[in-house]
Amino acid sequence: MRAWIFTLLGVVACAAPKNVAAPKPFVVDVRKAEEAPPMPRAPPTCTAIATEQTDAIIDARTELEELDGEASGKAQALELADRGLEALGRFCFEDENGVWMFRAERVSTEPPLDPMTPLSLEWRLVHIDRAWARASIANPLLADDGEELKTSDFLSFGLDPPVLFDFDGDGEMEIFLRVRGHYHEGKSWSASRIFTVKKGAIEEYAPAKGIAIEEMRDVDGDGRPDLLGYGAFDTILSGCCSGFEHRVTGPLLVIHTRPDGTFARDDEVTRGDRATKCASHAGPIVDKNAEWSEDEIAVRIACARLGGSDGRAILKQLDDARGPKKDACDLETCTDRDEVRAALGSWAR
Repeated sequence: MRAWIFTLLGVVACAAPKNVAAPKPFVVDVRKAEEAPPMPRAPPTCTAIATEQTDAIIDARTELEELDGEASGKAQALELADRGLEALGRFCFEDENGVWMFRAERVSTEPPLDPMTPLSLEWRLVHIDRAWARASIANPLLADDGEELKTSDFLSFGLDPPVLFDFDGDGEMEIFLRVRGHYHEGKSWSASRIFTVKKGAIEEYAPAKGIAIEEMRDVDGDGRPDLLGYGAFDTILSGCCSGFEHRVTGPLLVIHTRPDGTFARDDEVTRGDRATKCASHAGPIVDKNAEWSEDEIAVRIACARLGGSDGRAILKQLDDARGPKKDACDLETCTDRDEVRAALGSWAR
């Protein structure tokens, strides 16, 4: 086979070269470079959501500022509102799964704005997971009257430090919240609940529903926080002459946390706790020769019932201890012992 070469001198025939590959076509790659994937968003932190909390506090306070009121009284009321908003609106707690936070929603009252009129605080518990997905629940803790938390010159409240623990071992931390309140020259109260996140929603931790929890700490040293409360031995008494209410309770009792996240009221740990706390309150319910003490009588009744004493015998001791009114006062409706008999006698039944 011949190839033909054209030159300036003419056409020359020559042999074709062997085993020479055809030249590859020159191709320009015009494909666009792939866009770099977006950087993942950093998990939420308390610092990252602080501005959101601040803005919510400002919005809630602004609405209150618009109410009418006498200048000095309005200033005092706003100061009270600020205390409540800061107590709730700055709460933030980080755990390995994200952030728990409070967000102020609204402060309201009946005008005119005055420190004597209770301010109702509406707020929201929010959980933000590591992917910034949110779950929330409004007014997770209410006051003793079942209404929103309130503050004024005559009543106040404070929030205990929260406790976080994975009770049921599902990898999601539960959170224990407790608020304490007090009325000026009146009763004290508390409200508490344990919350968890299930399927993207905040809900009350089921095994703890209905338990009035006063504290949470590890009593037996097993690494799990136990619940402490007064159980059924918790009531309000009114002073016979003053009419002021005050809280009277039995001993603070342990409710033992089991490894599966449930709670025991009657096991080796709780029985040992009761025996220890009631050891110094054994014997007669009422000592006629001793100074009458409502608190001591309350603990003795509770311990007697916890120890299996017959309720009728307890009531008889209370009845035998009733005597004439100790003090003459303007309120002719009760004696101190009558009040105790009526309130604490129910514990014996």
